[in-house]
Amino acid sequence: MALALSLIFRIKSIILAAKKPNAQPNKDDAHRSLPKPDESIGFFPEAVLLKEKKVAEDGQFLPEFADAEEEKLYEYLNLQLESESKVEQMRHYEIVFLIHEKNAEEVESVIEKVQGFLREKKGKLWRLSDWGMRRLAYKIKKAKYAHYILMNFELEAKWINEFKSMLDMDERVIRHLCD
Repeated sequence: MALALSLIFRIKSIILAAKKPNAQPNKDDAHRSLPKPDESIGFFPEAVLLKEKKVAEDGQFLPEFADAEEEKLYEYLNLQLESESKVEQMRHYEIVFLIHEKNAEEVESVIEKVQGFLREKKGKLWRLSDWGMRRLAYKIKKAKYAHYILMNFELEAKWINEFKSMLDMDERVIRHLCD
């Protein structure tokens, strides 16, 4: 019995020690990912060159430079960063379009129209393959045959919908599939 009471007493003392209100408060974590108030944050030119940061009313940083050379370096790095971020990536497309059999003599003018669009939008034509007149699996706009053209090209993504609309509006093109 005495042994059981001593065990209960020890367990209660351990529990009370764990619940002590004057236990040491949590220390500040030194391995945190958030920057401290005195650390510089932001894009590379500001983080490297700014001595102290002042914020304008619109939220933009107002830099203070040590000398004119530092200011020129900041402007150069900032312009370079902006130019790299504004580069539009060209995407590669493949298209097959069919020209109605009654417009067989106008195939070259349709191809020239498509190539003119690509030149205007600064696209790059990689392959143009004229497959010639082929029999269709089913009639399209009362045609049993159509002239097939395959093209591979690069174009900025913002122009592809306009390219497809141009083909849709051309009545000589009866089908197109762009991927």
